[in-house]
Amino acid sequence: MGAAVDQFFIISGFLLLFWMWGHYKKHFLEVYRADLFRIRDELFIYAADGKSSFGALEYNYMRDRLNTALRYAHRMGISRIIIFLFFEPNAREMVEKETRYFEQEILKPLDEEQRAFFDKIHTESGIVMAKYMLCKSPLFFIPFCIYLSYKMRSFDIRANQNKFGNDMISGYKLQAKELANNKLLSNPAVT
Repeated sequence: MGAAVDQFFIISGFLLLFWMWGHYKKHFLEVYRADLFRIRDELFIYAADGKSSFGALEYNYMRDRLNTALRYAHRMGISRIIIFLFFEPNAREMVEKETRYFEQEILKPLDEEQRAFFDKIHTESGIVMAKYMLCKSPLFFIPFCIYLSYKMRSFDIRANQNKFGNDMISGYKLQAKELANNKLLSNPAVT
């Protein structure tokens, strides 16, 4: 009987991890896309403010790079990059050529403010992509599960519930007091 129960819990645990893995990947995909949309919106606002043209080479380069990352986000991963780097004979030259193109053709002709902005957008999007690929990796999922279970066990619900509840109550009392003071000051019959 004990062995059957152990097997049941082991199988249930693996099924739970398999189910969590699907939701875990979807969550990080949505976070990744939201970050890229935020960066793309920042790029659009920069051009809309007149600091760059919508037809400018640097704007189109970064917009196309972000749109490609958004379009193929579900297919991006560390394993694909490793396969690309090891099995594509010209991978190193391709990366170096792209880096030279960005530095020489995109950044060099710009003024100092534009260069700083587009370099920031380029770096920030690269960090977001690297973070997503790392978090999407199954090697990161196992430490994440261990960390999550540790945090759940160390979180004292009752103590934090009282703390947050008391903070909310004192905040509501303060808001009510301020509202009452504002109504008394703005009421001509009282003064």
